[in-house]
Amino acid sequence: MFINPYFLASTLTIDSVILGKQKNFPIALLMLLSGLFHVFFFSFGLYLGNQLVSLMGSVDHWLVLAVFSLLGLSCLKYFITPINLDIEITNSWIKIFIITLTLSIDAAAVGAVSKGIIETPLVVIISIGILSPLFVLIGRKIRNYLFNKNEKLLKLFEGILYLSIGIGVVVSHLKGGF
Repeated sequence: MFINPYFLASTLTIDSVILGKQKNFPIALLMLLSGLFHVFFFSFGLYLGNQLVSLMGSVDHWLVLAVFSLLGLSCLKYFITPINLDIEITNSWIKIFIITLTLSIDAAAVGAVSKGIIETPLVVIISIGILSPLFVLIGRKIRNYLFNKNEKLLKLFEGILYLSIGIGVVVSHLKGGF
């Protein structure tokens, strides 16, 4: 079982919508930063995964399940707890870099454990480079609705996507897949 590259790229980049809220910075700059950070971290994760593939051996499926499940459960935790996810609007470059880093760091973990479920890594990388800036733009366009109504829905959706990938991998493994 190979994962759909567009589904994986969407899952990794959908949280870029949050950067769209940052109205004190040009949208083109936010889109560029988000795209570059996500592509870099995912590619770095793939590189690490290639180095670790011989060490992971037969446990790689379980490692994929663990990483995707932890990411998904983390997102769901934010959805069900009364924590305010609202990322305040900033005019600090340092804070923008920290926000962008935080939003894209999961891409490195996913890249590192996804060697066996990605048939076309280049398609995933290109999709990440396109979708991440697109989600920033979408965030800018719908910022008032998304952030004034219920931004926790974003984390719920992201968590469900991560969990579905993790469960799909373990189901495939149990059925004798890769």
